[in-house]
Amino acid sequence: MEKLKEKIANYYRTSTTDKYGQLSTIGIYSVTESDEEREQLKELVNVCTYGGRLGTYKAFSPWGEFKCAELEQMCREAFALNEHRKRNLNSW
Repeated sequence: MEKLKEKIANYYRTSTTDKYGQLSTIGIYSVTESDEEREQLKELVNVCTYGGRLGTYKAFSPWGEFKCAELEQMCREAFALNEHRKRNLNSW
């Protein structure tokens, strides 16, 4: 499970953001590679079903959906170091 937590934190550190420095919903396939990891993910965050033009998908909201306080802290620290976020926050 620690490996999965690191992968999620790395996603927060390296993902792109919108022009305001915000993350959108995070698809579960962006941070997991196997069914076992997807089941572990459900223990760490609230995974929901979202719908769009192209159908439905499983994802979680980047903030407020954590079940694990340690993971939430790791993600907040990683997101503070995100270069895309810093650039987009300072560009407007």
